[in-house]
Amino acid sequence: MFVVLVITNSKTTGEIKFILPPEILLKIFAVFLLTCVVFILAVSKILSESAIAALLGAIASGTLGISFATRKGKQDEST
Repeated sequence: MFVVLVITNSKTTGEIKFILPPEILLKIFAVFLLTCVVFILAVSKILSESAIAALLGAIASGTLGISFATRKGKQDEST
């Protein structure tokens, strides 16, 4: 994903950096990959239901924590 973004951005004037910066794309891809791995392990019955719930809860809370930290940092910069 990051390679595609770099190749696409080299042919444009840089507007992709404002729409989808590389650090946000990397975080989105990491969360997507972790969620897919948890679902694959759940379907193959390697993880129990409680472990699946705990992992998905951790992914969700981590995503919200990153989101709030980013939003707070932007508010601190503007004041």
